[in-house]
Amino acid sequence: MKTKTKFALIAVFLLTLFGGCFGGGGGSGGGNKNNHNAIVGEDKDGDLMRDDIALSIRGFTNDAKEQETMIKTARAFGAAIIAGGQKDEKAAEIARAQMANALNCMRETFADRQSYDEASLFVELETTNTDERLFAYWRYNELLSGKTYNDSDRCER
Repeated sequence: MKTKTKFALIAVFLLTLFGGCFGGGGGSGGGNKNNHNAIVGEDKDGDLMRDDIALSIRGFTNDAKEQETMIKTARAFGAAIIAGGQKDEKAAEIARAQMANALNCMRETFADRQSYDEASLFVELETTNTDERLFAYWRYNELLSGKTYNDSDRCER
C-alpha cells in the first residue's frame, strides 16, 4: 500500500476514533442551508455527483468500468453523508444498503484486493474531504451504530 494511502487511512481512523469526543461540530445542525450546501457540494452538470469527486475519479483510473463503480460508490457515500447531516435514520438505512451494494460492485470490478482497497479508500476520502462532510459521515455511522445486517455479497447493477 502506498505511503500516502497508509497515512490517509490512519488519519481517517484516528479522526473517526476521536471524533465523538469532540462533539461532532462543524456548524449547526442539518436544518442550516449553508451547512447543507457545504455537505452536498456542487453539481453543475446535474449528474447527481459532486463535480470535484467526478473529476478526481477520472484522474484516479482511466478504466470506464472502474470509474462507473467508483462513481456509484461515491453517490452512496454522498447519500450517507446527507443522511448524517440531516440526522435521518431512515435515509441512513437506505444509504447503507446502497453503499453495501456499491462496495460489492467495486469488489467485483477491481482486479485484486489491493486495488479495491485503494479505490474504496480514495472514494471515502474524496467524499469526506471537508469538516462538515466528515462530521456528517460520523453522524451517519452513529445512526447505524449497534445494528447488524445480512446483505448479499453480489453486485446488483
